[in-house]
Amino acid sequence: MRKYPNTPNVNVPDGAEIAASLGLKDLRIGRHHLRDEAGVRIGSIWVDTFWMLRIKPSFDHHGLLGVAAAHGEGSVGGTSPGWTKGFLASDGLLVVQELETDPLPPVLSGLPLLQRSDSLCLDGVSYLLGFRSMPVEGTLSFGNPTVPELVAVESACCDLAEKIAHKSISEP
Repeated sequence: MRKYPNTPNVNVPDGAEIAASLGLKDLRIGRHHLRDEAGVRIGSIWVDTFWMLRIKPSFDHHGLLGVAAAHGEGSVGGTSPGWTKGFLASDGLLVVQELETDPLPPVLSGLPLLQRSDSLCLDGVSYLLGFRSMPVEGTLSFGNPTVPELVAVESACCDLAEKIAHKSISEP
């Protein structure tokens, strides 16, 4: 029996909430103008990469994990600082933490597509990974990975989720 039978998944924030938590107007790559409380432009950043993983367990609500990386751009007031921010959302909570680096690009670069596998699971965890940069945009869907390269993707994401969760607990 499902833990939450026939319950719509209303506990995951939408794109607007995630964008606002990252200090952006919307979730997209490209230039974003930074404004103060009065709406005056104070600088700009360029979001270079963005990815979001939808984590869908068979018997529980799903969650989101993602990273956006941006570089600062010069303006009249100087150069805006760039950043890499990770977010974790589950059960109505949304946590954002600044990161030193994005752990996923090096793992994804070694992912051979269209691999054969004899694995078949009806229950477990499925993943939907959407990613964007200027040269490429795509979506990967996989579940209960057994192929080593997909296990590495899952492991990198689990490590990142744990890191964001622990940082949020340890920082006020």
